[in-house]
Order: sequence, then structure tokens, then C-alpha cells
Amino acid sequence: MNALSNPYVFLRKYAVLSLVFLFIFTAQGSFAKDQNLIRSDYREGEITELCKQSIEKVNSALESIVATQTAQRNIQNTLLAFENALSIFMDETNLLTFMAYVHLNEKLRDEGTNCEEEVEKTKVKIFSRNDLYLALDFQKPTQENEITLRTETLKTFVKNGAHLEAVAREKYNNLMQELVKLELDFEKNLREDKTVLSFTLDEFEGISQELIKSFGEPQDGKYSVKANEPNYVQFLENAKNEETRKKMYLAFLNRAAEQNTDLLQRALKLRHGLAKLLGFKNWADFKINDRMAKNAQVVENFLDGLRKKFQPKIKAELEELRQYKKLQTGSNVELQAWDIFYFSNQVKKEKFKLDEEKVREYFPSDLVLKGMFQVYSILLSVNFTEVKEDSSWAPNVKLYKITDAQNGKEIAHFYLDMDPRDGKYDHFAAFTVISGASTQNGYQEPVSVIVGNFNPPADGKPSLLSHDEVETMFHEFGHIMHQTLTKAPFASLSGTSVKTDFVEAPSQMLEEWVWNKDILRTLSGHYKNNDEKLPEEVLKTMMDLRKYDYGKSYTKQVLYAMFDLSIHSSSEPVLDVTTFYNDLHGQVMGFKAAQGNHFPATFGHLMSGYEAGYYGYLWSEAYAADMFTRFEHDGLLNTQVGMNYRRIILERGGMQDPFVLLKEFLGREPNSEAFYKKLGLTLK
Repeated sequence: MNALSNPYVFLRKYAVLSLVFLFIFTAQGSFAKDQNLIRSDYREGEITELCKQSIEKVNSALESIVATQTAQRNIQNTLLAFENALSIFMDETNLLTFMAYVHLNEKLRDEGTNCEEEVEKTKVKIFSRNDLYLALDFQKPTQENEITLRTETLKTFVKNGAHLEAVAREKYNNLMQELVKLELDFEKNLREDKTVLSFTLDEFEGISQELIKSFGEPQDGKYSVKANEPNYVQFLENAKNEETRKKMYLAFLNRAAEQNTDLLQRALKLRHGLAKLLGFKNWADFKINDRMAKNAQVVENFLDGLRKKFQPKIKAELEELRQYKKLQTGSNVELQAWDIFYFSNQVKKEKFKLDEEKVREYFPSDLVLKGMFQVYSILLSVNFTEVKEDSSWAPNVKLYKITDAQNGKEIAHFYLDMDPRDGKYDHFAAFTVISGASTQNGYQEPVSVIVGNFNPPADGKPSLLSHDEVETMFHEFGHIMHQTLTKAPFASLSGTSVKTDFVEAPSQMLEEWVWNKDILRTLSGHYKNNDEKLPEEVLKTMMDLRKYDYGKSYTKQVLYAMFDLSIHSSSEPVLDVTTFYNDLHGQVMGFKAAQGNHFPATFGHLMSGYEAGYYGYLWSEAYAADMFTRFEHDGLLNTQVGMNYRRIILERGGMQDPFVLLKEFLGREPNSEAFYKKLGLTLK
């Protein structure tokens, strides 16, 4: 299944979360051997206390900056001191807040969540301080890097109302404190959701025996099945019983429905008020004005243009599914939302003779990771070595070291946390846990984590990945490379700290490697015999099928982006987000949304910093396709082009505008021609 055909696969695939954590260096600048890079052995109450101490320390450091007499102020004790204070604050606190997403202990997860709320509120207070804003604004650096740092830092202050009069600043601060609470509660409700469904064995027709066995023994003839993402995908694609699919579909799209719908409605009202307070027509214009797109109207035109171009294709694709359902059921019944994935999968099996579950057998997760490391190693001139730690926040978490293949120098570390478990972040995401930055002792080595959820081993089989999950891993590992290979001098502008509508482009480009036959041979091998690669006819079918459901999948992404943009660009807050979404769904997709669903309550991007930014996935993909043209021309494993990509796109972080980076890498002005060609569309 193409990732874009499923909103939750898409959310999983494209989430990038930037967190910065405290670590311990030896005098030489390397990690002390008796310390884990990320500590997790907290006592109950310790996270709360450490969080409180860090907030007190950063406030004290900032007071010292403000207290410095104007005549004594300079770049070192003002601008760079501010950057350093914030970096240390993030080092200390984000280690604590990361535990909210991964720790086994629910009480410690709660402490991490509470710490995150206090940290976000503290950041709002800091960046809305007029005295700090004036102190930083007074400085006029002459070095290019410091000019960039000052410009970007002051932008953040202005976006937080630091330039406003005292009464307006206080109002802004109060509204933002409330908004932070709403957003974090929304995320926690999804993360801690425990929705469980009951099914009889008869209702499992089409579901693999391995998955059924993973549900455990039935009680009173019924199996308990969690309404989580891996199960959602499996049921929607494979369950023959329509009621089974409907049951899973509605359960998954109604997680935390009542609470989160209310939180979202309240957030929209607050955002609208904040935008007006800051002098913008709406929240979308406020968020987009310093991105590549510049304003909401540009985004609206971009999305509407894509929608119109895809209409003939989605219409034809849906008609094919309607006819197939009619053939299978013997009646002229309406196509339902929970039918789309299933009948698309069935058409692939019958028409194209491709069984996605059989394809899984050629992608055991350990082999895929090994092959992925080989590809990235050649492409970016780096080496990956597993490092043993005495303990971590959960079993089976693995740590790797990155070294430069040319000189052997240690560059960074990253973790893989791939096992699903209760209370864990339930999509895929790349977390920056230590940001790269220049220090007095040399360059601070970054540390990142991929948090994912592979299907666990079952019935004597290892963890087996779909081709979509292989693509997801290449994408997320692309974020890891962006985060860890950075050479930007300042933590606030290193790694993936780039414009929101560009941040996905480097990773989206790297997805293209899993659509190359030679690369897929490297990545694949039957779990019983790794020397048995994907058959040639299967590879050919996979290539032929890539664009099979582009109409449905990309129109779905246009729908999500249009919904996000619409509710954040309306002249007044939308009063009923569920009805608004369902109406828009019918208009854009060409079939009705499922009655009784509350999709907006589960749309995590709306409450995690991506609001008025979901369009960025499609926007970034245009530049990803353009960058890929260099590799298409010179070779997917061309080390010279790969090193250009590393030096220009990955290492510089947010120190330069994306348009500047793109032009230098491409040797010309960037354009959308490759994007439209990839989609089978005309540019005009």
C-alpha cells in the first residue's frame, strides 16, 4: 500500500520531532563510557524536581543578561549568552520530556508530560519578554553567522509578541499559556488511548494467522484487539468482513473523540484571537508568513491546483473500486470509507497478482536495517556501528555510532526504538535528542532517536515489514541524517531546525531509493533464506503499481492540507470541526465521510506544531523531486553527488534560506517540473 493512501501511515511517516537533551562529555569531547547518552532511571518525583530546577536556572541566566548595563553589552554576553542559556535549558529539560513518549512507567510518562507543559509555558514567557527583545535588538553583529542568529532569534520574539505594549503582551502570554495546555492534553489523550475491540474468530476472515495469534487467547470466544495503528492498517487492508472493517475504522477515528474535539475547538478560538492580537488576519497567515510559501493564499492556490489535476484520476480509481465491490457483493452498493483500502488491496492481488503479505516475507526488519545502513553509508560517506549500553528506557532499544568514512572521526549517535508498547508514541518519528552546536571544546555531537512501531515477531517469524514500512524507515532515517550530520554553529539553527515547509524535503527525496530495483535487491531477502531476493516479476509489478492509486492517495493529502488551512484561515473560528471536515471530505474526495467518525480529534498535526503547516508535506515533495533529479542523472549511489547533498543540504541546517541551498545543490533555480512528472501530471 502506498503510504499516502492512509492518513495514519502518512502521519507516522512524516513526523519529525525536535528535542534536545543533556549529555556528559569527557575532557576530550567524547561521551563518558560509564554514562548512558540518554538517562532513563528516574525515581518517581525526580523528573518534576529536575524540571523545576532547570526552569529556575534559565530564568536566572536570562536575568543576568538583562541586568548587564547597556554600555557593557556585547555580542558575547547578550546574543550568544542568550543562545547558550536556551540551549542548556533545552539540553536539561527535553531529556525529561522525552520520557513522556517512551518510558515504561506511566507515572514517569505523566511527569514528562507535565514537565513539557511547564517548559513550553516558560518558553512563551521568555520569548514574549520585551526587555530581552530590546537587549538583543540593540546588538548589531558583523559576522554572517551571528547576523543570521540575531535575525532568526528576533523573529521568534516578534512572533511571540515581545514588541507589543505591556497590556497586549500580558494578554498574549495568558492566551498562549492556555493554548499550550490544550495542545499537550490533546497529544497525551491520543498517546494514552486504550481503546480495545472484541472480535470472534469468524470476524477475522482475511486476517493473517500470525496477527491473530499476537492477540493472545480468546476469552469467552472473543479476542481483544487494540485500536492502534498497526492493527488499523492490517484490518482495513485485509479483513473480508465489512462489519469488521467498519468496527476498526470507526474505533480508530473516534479515539479520544469527545475530549479532543473540545480541545481542538477551544484551540482554534485561542489561535484566532492570538493572530488578531499580533496583527494578522488569521492563524494561517501568522504561521506561514516566514516560511517558503509566505502566505495562506499561495498555499490555497497550490492545493487547489493539485486537487483539480487529480480529479479525473481519483474519479476513475473510485469507479474501478465501486465496480469491483459490486462484482464481489452482487449488489450495487455504495462505496464506504472503510472499503477503500480493502478493495484497493484486492484489486492489486487479482489484477496485478501482488500479495502485500507475501512481499512482507522478503523484508525481515533486521535485514532491511542492515541494507539501509549500507545504502546510506555509501551515499553519504559515513559508517554505522552498534554500541552496547548497560540499560535503556525499554528493552530492545539499540544505540549506533556514526563515524566519517573518510577520516574515521566520530560524528554522532542515534537510537532505534522500534517495538510497540502501551503508552509509547504510536507513530513513527525522528527525535533530535542532542542538537549539534559549536562549543569551546569542539563541535557538540548530536544524538537522535527513531521511535517506531514494527509488527512484533510472531509464530516463529521475525518482524516483517511491508514495502511501505521500508519506505518509512528510509524517510525517518533521512531525518536522522539531517539531524546528526549537521555542522551549523548554533543549536537553535542546526539539523532539522529549518523552515517548516522545507523540513520534509531532504527525507522525502531519500524515499526514492526504495523504488529502485537494485536497491530493493540489497534490502530484501526471504526471512527463511536471506539469499532469496524479491522475484523479478514482483519487483516489476511493484514499480508498475507505484502510481496505481495516486489519485486517491494524493487527493487525500490535499484534503488534509485543505482542512488544516481552512480552519486556520477562516474569518471566524469554525464552530464544528467534525461537520466541517466531513463536508469537505465529500467535496474533495467524491464520496461521503463515514458517519459517526471524529477524524479531527485524532489528527495530531493540528495540535503539535504543524497546524497551518500540513501543506508542507506536498510543498516539500516538489523540492524533493527536484533534488532527486541530480541522483537520477548521475547515479543513486554516486558518492560525489551524495557528498554534495550532505555538505549543502544536510550540514547547514537553518543557517541559510532553503531556496539558496536548493539553487546551490541543483546549479539552477528550483522548479516543480520533476514533481508533476512523478505524479503523471502536466505542469500547466
